[in-house]
Amino acid sequence: MFRRLSSIPSLEVLGDVSRLVGPLREGDLLGVIATDQLAYSYALSTAVESVGRAYYMDVSSRIPPVSGEVLFGRVYSMEEVLSGLDYVEDGSLVLVGSLNVLEPSKGDILKVKRIADRKGLYMMFVVEEPSLNELDLLSEAKRLFIVPEVFEQLLVLRISYYRGKYRLSLSVLRTYPDNLRALGEHEIQIKEEALFPSRGGQPQE
Repeated sequence: MFRRLSSIPSLEVLGDVSRLVGPLREGDLLGVIATDQLAYSYALSTAVESVGRAYYMDVSSRIPPVSGEVLFGRVYSMEEVLSGLDYVEDGSLVLVGSLNVLEPSKGDILKVKRIADRKGLYMMFVVEEPSLNELDLLSEAKRLFIVPEVFEQLLVLRISYYRGKYRLSLSVLRTYPDNLRALGEHEIQIKEEALFPSRGGQPQE
């Protein structure tokens, strides 16, 4: 039941973002709010590129072509997400998109957390919310993720284009106690190829 925190494996799920915020530990949950489609796509593709293989569940196949292997499952409810986790290999990266469409309950989120802990999964949930209330991000996180306290990391991603360069604006709402300096607002310049990957294939059923 008990484990030394220092011995738990971790994974930089979001590339440059994870290097700033800190890696995600095995068995933990990461929640991402994307305010636009570019940010949504960036979060998914960067996560897959970080490991080479990932499981992806969503109501629609929205992940861009990537070099890694994506095992895709179409889901229409949290019950199907929970069932899908039975087929996921221990220690894997699991991405769940469109969480708000699946209308999870507090019980659903706690069940996911229990499974992630038992199987040693790295789990990332992504929500696209273009009408996000930027003046009350903590309340928005509670509305979208139901039980934000269960998520070890909560991030808001926005992508803008100015003078030929793409910038990622990042709000860190929640992270591990050993990296609290990352809380707050940040800006990261990102390369165009990170937004528009041209290699790879389509998700597999």
